[in-house]
Amino acid sequence: MMVDPDRLRLLSQAMDAIADLTEGLAVADPATQSSSAAESGGPGTLISDVLGSGITVCEGVWSGFGSRCRHVAAAARGGASDFAVTDAEFSDALKAVEGVL
Repeated sequence: MMVDPDRLRLLSQAMDAIADLTEGLAVADPATQSSSAAESGGPGTLISDVLGSGITVCEGVWSGFGSRCRHVAAAARGGASDFAVTDAEFSDALKAVEGVL
């Protein structure tokens, strides 16, 4: 397939920008405030335990999402250096992203 390298560069920049935004999210701040409020009703309650473990889960999800965006950005950036990319080459680059995550 013929690929417009400028569009691939734009895709790469957009995916890097999304990764920057998701990696900068402060999941712990609001969750910690909520957890503190829940603990005032009784430490060790189910809600405080769920909120506490939820911080780790949410941060892991956002980190994984940001990492996936970075890999897609890298694949697009690599394709932008070629004026023509075959379907197989592009497919292999996307499969490599899938294999990493």
